[in-house]
Amino acid sequence: MKGNRMFILMLLAMLWVVPQQMRAQLQKDSVAFAPHWYVQPMVGFGIHIGENDLGHRISPAVQLSLGRQFSPAWGVRLSAVGWDARNALAWPDGGYYSWNYIQGTADVTLSLPGLFSGFNWDRCWDVYALLGGGVAVGWNNDDVKGLDAHYLGFDKQWDGTRAFLAARGGLGVSYRVHDYISLLLEGNISMLPDHFNSKVGKHRCSRDWQMNIVAGVQIALGKPMKKIARPVPPPPPPTIEPEPVKVPEPEPVAMADTEPMPVPEPMVVDVYYAINSVTITEPQRVKLDSLVTYLKLNPETKVVITGYADRQTGTAAYNLQISKRRADAVYRYLKQKGLGDDRMQVSAMGDKEQPRPTMLENRVVICVVEEKGSK
Repeated sequence: MKGNRMFILMLLAMLWVVPQQMRAQLQKDSVAFAPHWYVQPMVGFGIHIGENDLGHRISPAVQLSLGRQFSPAWGVRLSAVGWDARNALAWPDGGYYSWNYIQGTADVTLSLPGLFSGFNWDRCWDVYALLGGGVAVGWNNDDVKGLDAHYLGFDKQWDGTRAFLAARGGLGVSYRVHDYISLLLEGNISMLPDHFNSKVGKHRCSRDWQMNIVAGVQIALGKPMKKIARPVPPPPPPTIEPEPVKVPEPEPVAMADTEPMPVPEPMVVDVYYAINSVTITEPQRVKLDSLVTYLKLNPETKVVITGYADRQTGTAAYNLQISKRRADAVYRYLKQKGLGDDRMQVSAMGDKEQPRPTMLENRVVICVVEEKGSK
């Protein structure tokens, strides 16, 4: 009875915690959790809990599971585990016997990192708990016939094919090595009726216990994450038209000196990009064409081209790469318009700096006009 009460309490606790986690679940800005099916083929060994001779109580075990992950924290799965179960008598020496079984269970699974910190695609490892129940079917229980004696405790001997109700729990760890594949190590233990091993337990215990330690892979049958839809970006800022160059009126011939050309005003042009894009759209080309006109009218100037990416999307390494490609796209466009390499300086900052106040404005290449020779 004590074991049954513990099982019911654990199940009620899980049913209360999971809805709390679902309401508090957090999602990343760039990707979100996607419900998906998965399969888990695993192999390992089983240990029947007994009072003597551990080596003769170890047997091979195979487990195959089909599951559905409903949220970052919880899911359900159907499993079949078994192969061989073995036991040993405390006395006389050499009293070893085995039988075959297969256990089908329905489990509720709970990810502990998903429960406490929500979905995080950058976190590759996971620790999960499971709790469930089902039926174990045993057969080929012939070894006990040669050991049949009431003083040895074989008051629960059975033959033929026999079904046993089972409850089980366990813990496992996983490590994701690919978007769809994770490596698994799991330990689970099943509580079965006392006649599962044909003999009365020590101190008249009313339960038998079968433990399995298995390792294998989890293969997702669908995408476990999805990209979050982004709002339509606002229209780009108005094009900055260059100020016309003011040419001074010619001075009388008698005057030796003329007034110097006015220093060109500094000019800044922002070229905006869509998320994960390096394509220069038509409105941005109009701004770059204005910049080319300005530079050609002011040959003593150069342009500093710096690419950026918004910090809320992608990893730091990816953001550095895409900011380089965006800056290079602007460089190639200006070169096609006739601007020489000696008048362009190209760099990329990724998401190390966020020069603009909003996420959308930080997917940008900033072009700053400077005088030649300035840093």
